[in-house]
Amino acid sequence: MRPILLASALLLTTALSACFPPPKGPTPAQYLMQAQTAVQQHQARKALIALNRAEAQHLDIEGPPERPEVPDQDTGSINIGSARDAVRQGHWDQALYYIDAALHSDGIY
Repeated sequence: MRPILLASALLLTTALSACFPPPKGPTPAQYLMQAQTAVQQHQARKALIALNRAEAQHLDIEGPPERPEVPDQDTGSINIGSARDAVRQGHWDQALYYIDAALHSDGIY
């Protein structure tokens, strides 16, 4: 009985990993850390590129919202958007705050 359970668990793990492959390229957290460095150096263009990539990768991993007609409550995306707005306005401390908040949001790894 035990070998059957072990084989079943292995089969289930293999099937799930095929359904949810690891992200290609840097993770959202890695892009956010790049954005953090760019913001610390007051490099708006680099920060915005990294924030856009972090959000795109996060959305690729999370998938589309289940109900597009309902506003997104994904705190990772909200914090990334707030960081992007702060960078555009030259509010570097605010941008760092929102990047840190995004790094600690659910679904960002």
